[in-house]
Amino acid sequence: MEYFTEIWHELLTKYNLEENKWLNNLYGLRRHWAAVFRDSFTADMTSTQRSEGMNNVFKKRFRRKLCLSELIEECEKCAASLRENELDEDFESRHSNPVIYIPHLSMLKTAAEKYTRRIYSDFEEQFREQFSFSCQLLESEGAMMTYKVTPSRFNDEAIIVFNSEDKTITCSCRKYECIGTYVISK
Repeated sequence: MEYFTEIWHELLTKYNLEENKWLNNLYGLRRHWAAVFRDSFTADMTSTQRSEGMNNVFKKRFRRKLCLSELIEECEKCAASLRENELDEDFESRHSNPVIYIPHLSMLKTAAEKYTRRIYSDFEEQFREQFSFSCQLLESEGAMMTYKVTPSRFNDEAIIVFNSEDKTITCSCRKYECIGTYVISK
């Protein structure tokens, strides 16, 4: 939260917006919109993301004015097309092997066998990201372990506290609790 506040004030100073009423009001409402202040896991998805994705599919397929029977027919065609795409992806996943990042690592082999190619690709990307962080144990007291995590791309760091008793993790930047991974974007 401190990092958010620091960057927010830098932004206002850089663009001479310290007296901007709208931005000051927006900052006052930050607990409602800034991910760092949320207490729930969202997997980095907004509440409208899924419906927006489907809206995009329908907009590409449908004309503005359709009678009810045409709309139902088009919906059935759209659903059939989506099912066919999913079946094609499943077939490709079952009948091809991805290039595995570390070929002899059993975890990646298993993931490549179980996931579709697209999901495996996302998994492998997150797996690779772990190598771009340094992690230093700062303190270990009972079930609580405190780490300093620093991404190699930036000088930013986060303090991560892992409770091995109840398997909870808290992060000083609060990004982990929100999206399930520690990612700093600039």
